[in-house]
Amino acid sequence: MDRESEPHHQARATAIEPATLETFARAGVINEFLRFAVHVHQSRVCGPGRLTLARSSFAGIDCAYEFQCCLPQWRTEEILLAHMERLGGSVERGTTVTSIEQGDDHLLVTLERADSGRETVGARYLVGAGGARSITRSSMREGLEGETYAGRYVVADARLASPVAAGEGTVVVSPKGFVLFGPLPGDRWIIFVDIDEDHAGIADPPTSDTVAALVNERLGTDVGVHDVCWTSHFRMHRRMAPSLADGRRFLIGDAGHLSSPIAGEGLNAALMDAADLAWKLALILRGRGRPLLLESYAIERRMADQHALTVSDLLHGKVMKLVKASAGGFALTPAPPDADRDLALQRSRAMLDVSYAGSPLIGERLGEGIYRSDGPALGERYPDRLALAGPRHHLLLFAAAPANLTRFQGRWDGLVEVVDARTAGLDAARAGVPEGGAVLVRPDGFIGFRAIPADTAGLDALAAHLATYLIEGDVSP
Repeated sequence: MDRESEPHHQARATAIEPATLETFARAGVINEFLRFAVHVHQSRVCGPGRLTLARSSFAGIDCAYEFQCCLPQWRTEEILLAHMERLGGSVERGTTVTSIEQGDDHLLVTLERADSGRETVGARYLVGAGGARSITRSSMREGLEGETYAGRYVVADARLASPVAAGEGTVVVSPKGFVLFGPLPGDRWIIFVDIDEDHAGIADPPTSDTVAALVNERLGTDVGVHDVCWTSHFRMHRRMAPSLADGRRFLIGDAGHLSSPIAGEGLNAALMDAADLAWKLALILRGRGRPLLLESYAIERRMADQHALTVSDLLHGKVMKLVKASAGGFALTPAPPDADRDLALQRSRAMLDVSYAGSPLIGERLGEGIYRSDGPALGERYPDRLALAGPRHHLLLFAAAPANLTRFQGRWDGLVEVVDARTAGLDAARAGVPEGGAVLVRPDGFIGFRAIPADTAGLDALAAHLATYLIEGDVSP
C-alpha cells in the first residue's frame, strides 16, 4: 500500500551497489538495471582546483558486477514494480495506514482510502517501509536513535554544461564546502551540496539559481548547471531503531535506519533488509518455518545495517574533515596509496563484507584437530552464489556423499537442494573448505553452516541445526 496516488518521478537514491546487483540477478531483474543505468566503475575525491586527492575503483572486489548501477530511484521502483506485477503482486495506491493495533494472533490495520473511506483489516504480518515517519515504527513505540549531522544539504537532478568527470562519481571539497556529483542516464547528474545554518532560509524546494550558485561557489568556476528538474533540501542522519521487529511487525529501509547518502548505501540497505526478510517470511507462510526464523531478521539486519551506518559515517567524516582542513588554510595533498586498505574500503562500499556471524541461523561442526581455514567465514556471502539457482537452501558437498545422505534428503525435501560441488565445478577454497567438507548456502546466498569433514556426524549436526528454524517433511524409516 502506498499513500501516494501516483508514482513519484524524483531521482532520490540513485546508486545500486554491486552486492545489490547480485541480489537482483538472483531475482531475475538484473538485465533491466544493466540496460537502463550508468555503470560507474570508479570514484574520485578532488580538492580545490579539482586536484585529485584520492581515486578508488571497484576492480578486484570479487563480484560479478564490479561497478555501481546509477539510475534515478523512480526507475528502480518502476523496474521492481513491473517484476512484482509479473509475479501476481500489486500496489494499492492512495491508501494511508492510520493506525496499527496488536490483536490476539494478528494485527488490526486501519486504512483510509481516498475513494472509499475508512476500513479496518486483519493481517498476520506487516512490513513497514514508510520512511523516517513510519506509522509501523510508531505503533511499535520505537524511535530512531543516533545523531543528526551538522548543517543542511541540497540535492538536485540536473544537467551540467561542463561535466566534472564523465561516468565517475566525484566529490569536490573546498573552503566553502563540498559538492558530490553522481552520473545518471541521459547525461544527467544527481548533485549533493552542503550548506551551513546561515543558508537555512533558502527556498524549499531550492531554486535552480540557488543550486547553480552553491555548486559554482564550491568549484570556483561555472560548470553550467541547467535543466534542473527536481530539488530538495534536507538534513543527514545516522540513526537506527532499537529493534527492527516485534514478532508481527518488521521495519525495512528508512523506517528502521537512516545514514548519510554520501556513501550511497541507504537504499541498498533497505533492499537487503527486504531480501533477508522475504525468504524467511515465505517459509513461515508455507508452514515450513519455526519462530526462530523470523526472530533472526532483527538480529541479522541490525548487525548489517549498523555496519552500513558505520561505513557511511566513515566516508561522511572523511569528506567533512577535508572541508574543514581546506577552510583552515591547510594544503590538501593526495593520499598515499594503500592497496589492501583501499580494497577493503571498496568491498565495504560495495556491501560485500556483510556478515551475519553470531546469528542463531549460523552454525558449524569441525572434526577433531580441524581448524577454520582461509575463505569466506560463516555468516558471510558465498562468493559464487550466482552459480546456485532457485530459492532453496543449497548443500554443497565437496566430498563423497556420507552414508546418511538419503535420509537427510528425505527429511529436508523441498527445502534443501543437495549439490555435488565437485561435478558442478565449484571451488572448495572459495567455500572455505579447501580440503573438502559440506557447506550450506542459505536462500539469500549467505553461508549458514559448515561441516568439516562432510561425514555422517557432520550431516547429523547440520540436520539438528536446520531443525532449530525449519520444519522438516515426512521422515522415511
